[in-house]
Amino acid sequence: MLDTDISNNIILLSIGFISLGFVALVSSHLGLVHLQKQSTIRENQIWPHKVVIERF
Repeated sequence: MLDTDISNNIILLSIGFISLGFVALVSSHLGLVHLQKQSTIRENQIWPHKVVIERF
């Protein structure tokens, strides 16, 4: 009885770790894409100020 409980727990743990790893991969990929979009938006916002400063 204990052996089957332990093996079931190991299977559940491995499934949980695999799903956690998949979620972490997806979230990190989405986070990277979001960061890239934010950085390009920031560059576009900062760029006109740089041009104005260079003209003065």
